[in-house]
Amino acid sequence: MRVQGLERGKKDGGKQANLQTGQHLLALGTLTENQIATGTGLSLDEINRLRQDGD
Repeated sequence: MRVQGLERGKKDGGKQANLQTGQHLLALGTLTENQIATGTGLSLDEINRLRQDGD
């Protein structure tokens, strides 16, 4: 159980870091959504949600 909890925490933390990176890259405004998705591993839907949340 404990090992599964640690693995879940790492996965969730990594996802949060990718979302944060996506927000920062959107704020820079120099990359396309596809480039951000490729660089962060986020889906285009997630990128679009980040863009909407930032507006």
